[in-house]
Amino acid sequence: MLKRVLSILCGCVCSLVVSQAAVAKVLVLNPDFEQGWYGWKKSGSTAISGQGRDDESSAKITGESGRFEQEVTVRPNTDYTLAVFLKGSGKIGVTVTTEATEEQKLINKFQEFSIQTYADDDYHGDWEVIEVDFNSGISDKVTIFGAYRKGGQGRFDRIRVKPKRD
Repeated sequence: MLKRVLSILCGCVCSLVVSQAAVAKVLVLNPDFEQGWYGWKKSGSTAISGQGRDDESSAKITGESGRFEQEVTVRPNTDYTLAVFLKGSGKIGVTVTTEATEEQKLINKFQEFSIQTYADDDYHGDWEVIEVDFNSGISDKVTIFGAYRKGGQGRFDRIRVKPKRD
């Protein structure tokens, strides 16, 4: 009897751990651009490059108006890291809808929400990871993006959103 109770208890604990891990995982559609622009919205000077980090494709931005983005589902009030392999010049970021601050509410009494963008830009001569940490605020969806950075073209590959570890 004790063996059975311990077996059931172990199963429950394992299920809880697995379900928590599954909830924290963020699905990015076509993170390696192997399926072209499937899952992504693009604008401006963008293309699919035949040169990827580990594979045959990446997103390529060559001009000021170049940008690609995707809305992903996240857990509210959770810290995440957006990680992207970048070659060349580029900017990555996350746009999040959050509650307006008290100061914002004083300025505009009808303002309940605020848009925050977390971003970083960099240049890398070879494939290297660039990361942006963000908090999802009250949102269960955020928009991740790659964009042009002054200084030339950039390639973006292996885009991931992962829970931030302390």
